[in-house]
Amino acid sequence: MKDKIVLYHPTGDQPSDWSLLAAAARQWLKVRDRWAIYTQAQAIEAVKPIMVIQVRDGNDRTISQTSLEQIIAVLEKEVGMIQDDELAHSFQDDKPLSVGERKIRKIDASRIQEDDKVKFVLFKMSLTTGWDCPRAEVMMSFRTAIDHTLIAQLIGRMVRTPLARRIENQDFLNSVSLYLPHYDQDGLNQVIENLKSDPESVPPTDVVEGAEQVTLYRSAEHAACFDALQGLPSYRVERIRKTSDTRRLMRLARLLTAIHNLDPEALQNAKRLILESLKNEIERLQQTDSDFADKLSGCNEITIQPITVDQGKWTSIVGNVEKIPLSDANIEELFQRAGQRLGEGLHLDYWTKHYDANDPQRPKLELFLALQQQPVWEALEKRSLQQFGDLLNQNNSKIGKLSSSEREKYNKLKVVAKEPESIDWELPDEIIVNRLADAVEWSKHVYLTEEGSYFSYLNGWESQVIKTALAQNDVIGWLRNEPRKSWSFCLPYEYNGITQPMFPDFLIIRNQDGALIVDILEPHNLAFADSWAKAVGLAKYASKHGLKVGRIELIRVEGTHVKRLDINDNHNRQKVLAVSSNQHLDQLFANI
Repeated sequence: MKDKIVLYHPTGDQPSDWSLLAAAARQWLKVRDRWAIYTQAQAIEAVKPIMVIQVRDGNDRTISQTSLEQIIAVLEKEVGMIQDDELAHSFQDDKPLSVGERKIRKIDASRIQEDDKVKFVLFKMSLTTGWDCPRAEVMMSFRTAIDHTLIAQLIGRMVRTPLARRIENQDFLNSVSLYLPHYDQDGLNQVIENLKSDPESVPPTDVVEGAEQVTLYRSAEHAACFDALQGLPSYRVERIRKTSDTRRLMRLARLLTAIHNLDPEALQNAKRLILESLKNEIERLQQTDSDFADKLSGCNEITIQPITVDQGKWTSIVGNVEKIPLSDANIEELFQRAGQRLGEGLHLDYWTKHYDANDPQRPKLELFLALQQQPVWEALEKRSLQQFGDLLNQNNSKIGKLSSSEREKYNKLKVVAKEPESIDWELPDEIIVNRLADAVEWSKHVYLTEEGSYFSYLNGWESQVIKTALAQNDVIGWLRNEPRKSWSFCLPYEYNGITQPMFPDFLIIRNQDGALIVDILEPHNLAFADSWAKAVGLAKYASKHGLKVGRIELIRVEGTHVKRLDINDNHNRQKVLAVSSNQHLDQLFANI
C-alpha cells in the first residue's frame, strides 16, 4: 500500500478550482516523469500513471455543472496536447461525449487499470464501486464538502501501489495526491477522519495536508557524508510473518543462481547442505534413539506429539497426541506434512536422493519422524543460517552492483529472519518531511530545500544537543533521523517480548584524522516506560556494529548540564546491557 495520502486544498482567499486543477496536472506530470526515471533505471516495465477528475452532477441542460471544456483546456496548458484515446469518461452515459471539437470516449470503471492508453478519467460518483486502479496516482474533485464520506471511499481505492510493493527509498512515489478545491478546513478534517477511522475504506496509511509537506534534496557539498552514513548497518523491523532459515537459504540461493546468475553453484550447494544435514541427523537418531529406530522397524502404528514451527520457531502444542496407523496413504500424508515444514519441495528432493526400491515408503517416514525432533530442526536451522550468512558475504559485492529494486529482494530476505538482521541502508536523493510551526534554520544538514536551507523544530533537549554538536570544528554534517520513514535509520529493541523499531534522533558526521565517522546521538527521555529497553537495544547494536560507528551516546539534559553516556565505550556498554528498568538507567546517569 501507499505510505501516504497527501491532501491539497485552498487556504484563505486563494483561488481554487482551476488553479488547483492546474496544480494537480503538474503533479501528475511530475509523477509520470518520476516513474519513467525509476522504471528505466530498474529496467522494468513502464508505469503509466492516471489522473482521475471528479466533476459535479449535471442537470436537464448539461451533463455536468463543471465545464468539461475548461478542464481539457487547463490540462493541455499544463501537460501539452492530449490525444483523444488518452482522455475518457466513466459517466452513466454509454457513449462518447462531444466537448467542443473533442471526443471523450466512454470507459467502464472496471477497465481503467488495464487500459494502458488512458491518462485522464472524468467521472461523477460511479467509481465508488467496481473500481480498483493502482495506476491512479492523482485525483482532483470538484465535489463539495458534504461528499466527504464518498471522497474517502474513492481514495481508499487509490492507495495500492502500481508495482504491488513499496518503492525503495522513494517518498514521492510512495504517496498519492488528492486536490479538493471546495473543501475548507472543517471539510478536510472530515475526510481525514473518515480515512483514518474506516478500515474497510482505506488501510492505515498516513494522511497529511500538502501545505505541511516540504521536499528536501541531497546537499551536493555533503556527498562524502552520504557515503559515510550508508556505511552504517541499519535494520527494518516490520510486523510481518517471519520464516525459517532453511526457507530463507533456499530463496537466497535461488536469487543468486536462477534469478541474477551471480553464483551458479549457490542453489545446488544450499540444497546439498540441507539434504546432507537431514541425513546426518537421521543417522544420529538411528544410532542414539531406540524409539526412533522402533518406529521405522515395521510397526503398525506411531504416536505423534503435536508441535508447530510457527514463524520459523519450534513450539510444542499442549493437546492430545495423535495415533496414526501406518498405511501407505497415511505415510504419504505425513510426508506431505514434512514438505510443508521444510518448504521449497525439499521433501521430494530428499525422497528422490534416498529412494529405496525395496522400501520406497521408508525415506518418507524417516524424514517426517526426524522433523518431529526439536534437536533435528534446530541443527538444520543453525547450519542454514550459517550458510545464508556465508552466501551473502561471498556475493555482497556482486549484489551491490544490481539495481536498487533487485537489491531490495535480498533485503526482504533479511527482514523475514526470526532474529533481526541488518540491511544495506540506502538514502534517497530526496525526502519529504513535515513543515512544522516554529521551525528554525539549522546549518550543515545533509538534506536541503531547493533554496539551500534546512528548517526544523527541535525541542529544548534536541536543540541543545545539536547546537553543541555544530559548534565542534570536526563536525561537517548531520541528519535529522525522521521516524518511521522508508529511508530512516533504524535499530531493533525488545520490550515485553516483542521486537520493535527504534529511530535515534541524530546522526552526526565528523572528520576524524581524515576519515569520516558517524556518531549516533539519542537525547533520551525517561518519561516513557520502554526507555530502558531502547537503551539496551542501543547497547546490543554497539556490541554488533560498534567498529563501524563513532560514538553512540545516550544524552540527558539537566538544566544547562548535558550528561552523555557513550555506549560504544565497552565499560559503559556492559553496564547498559545489564539495565532492566528506568530506575536502573537513571542510576547510571546519576553517576555521570
